[in-house]
Amino acid sequence: DLEVPAITAAIEAHQRRITEAVFDHALKICAEKNGNVKTEVVIGDPKEKICEAVEKLNADLLVMGSRAFGPIKRLQLLLTV
Repeated sequence: DLEVPAITAAIEAHQRRITEAVFDHALKICAEKNGNVKTEVVIGDPKEKICEAVEKLNADLLVMGSRAFGPIKRLQLLLTV
C-alpha cells in the first residue's frame, strides 16, 4: 500500500536537507564578507510567517527563495545587515 504520510515526510526531509545545504553555502559566503546573517526555515502561511520572522529577528533585509527553486520553494533566508 502507498503510505502518503511517509512519502510526504520523506519529501519534506529531503527539502530540508537541500535548504540546509543552501544555507550553509550562503553563511560561508557571508562570513567571508563579514556579513551579519541569521537564517530561519519556517513552514506555514507565508503572510503570517514572513511578518513574524522579520519582527522576531528585527531584520533590516529579507532575502527569500522563489518558486523558481522548485523543491526549495519554502526556502526563506533572513539576512540582517
